Amino acid sequence: MKAALLSLPTQVGVAALAIAQQTGGIAIMAAQILRRLLPPKIDRVEFFRNMYRMGVQSLPIVIATAFFTGGIMVIQAAPIVQSFNATHFVGWAALFTTFREIGPLLIALMFNGRVGANNTAELGTMVVTEQIDALRALAIDPITYLVVPRALSMAITMTALVILGDFFAIFGAIVT
Repeated sequence: MKAALLSLPTQVGVAALAIAQQTGGIAIMAAQILRRLLPPKIDRVEFFRNMYRMGVQSLPIVIATAFFTGGIMVIQAAPIVQSFNATHFVGWAALFTTFREIGPLLIALMFNGRVGANNTAELGTMVVTEQIDALRALAIDPITYLVVPRALSMAITMTALVILGDFFAIFGAIVT
């Protein structure tokens, strides 16, 4: 009985330490990225390669998601608005909810699923095949060369994809 009572606080403590460790690791990585951004020494080839891979190659899934999201928002909003005899607000309601809430959220989920899996696989493979160690041996900082261009590319392409996705969501709502 006493062992069961001790195990719960122990489990809570282990979980809290794991959360603190993950949060600290994320904060340290963010600080390293920001520190390396201040004097803008970014490898342009790697930056534009990441922009293409993250932005242009994500367009089909973002366009499809946004188009169907806009249509679904109209389909979901129409019966509710019709019950109040305010059908002229259907477009406004669909536009408002798509722009502010659902559109950016779904586009971010699609983007992060695709790009996050790709980056994780690519960087993980580089660690396993010791390419990261080879960069360090050549006196190339892996964070400056690999992580900073990816982080900057993600920020820029995500913003552009959300704006583009909002237009396709409007188009999907109009077609519906």
